Amino acid sequence: MKRICTMCSLVLCLLLAMTACSGGSSSSGKTVDVKGALEEIRSTYEFTDMMDVTDNMLMSTYGIEADDVKSYAGIVDASGIRAAEVMLVEAKDADSAEKVRAALQTRLDNRRAQMKDYLPEVYATLEKSKVSVSGNYVALICDENQDKILSLYESCFRYFCLDGQKGHFSFRKSALFLCLWPFMAAGCGFPPYRPATSRPGSPGYRRASEEGPGRWDPLFLQNSPSRRR
Repeated sequence: MKRICTMCSLVLCLLLAMTACSGGSSSSGKTVDVKGALEEIRSTYEFTDMMDVTDNMLMSTYGIEADDVKSYAGIVDASGIRAAEVMLVEAKDADSAEKVRAALQTRLDNRRAQMKDYLPEVYATLEKSKVSVSGNYVALICDENQDKILSLYESCFRYFCLDGQKGHFSFRKSALFLCLWPFMAAGCGFPPYRPATSRPGSPGYRRASEEGPGRWDPLFLQNSPSRRR
């Protein structure tokens, strides 16, 4: 009974700790450095004759208000006759993210209309492209390798962040959960995994005749005969 009460207390504490981390800027609970993500993309895939997106291009090329943007990074084909384009934006909030999404969708639609009868091969690439949204992050990726680039971009997201940043679980709290989980599982009567000590005859194995059903018990392991030797 004491073990069950202890387990319930631990679960309650963990839930409270996790709840205290909620409510951040990104509804998806993820964060990414868009500039770093773009560098990762450029170092992985070869882009030629590209130019960086500047502050002036936010409005002139994409129709995005600077007040809606927290951070951005982008490259676009300098010649204007290829599909290659990567635009990553972190919006300030959910409303701004929707405005950015609409602006990038308009940009994509306009490029499709321009290339449809002019360069069919480029149009085919643009037709497969899409605007992706993850919380306050909005991305437009147009390239022959766009699916792979999108996957690489999404892999740059982090589900955990440093203490003090809102909207995500912290490394410290996640580590606490992982450390306490074996003892919580033991209180329920089953191990979270089956190590070598789960076999009968191992130091941590408690037989049915030793105050409980046969199972691996990390607490019993401390007072096992092999430990006392």
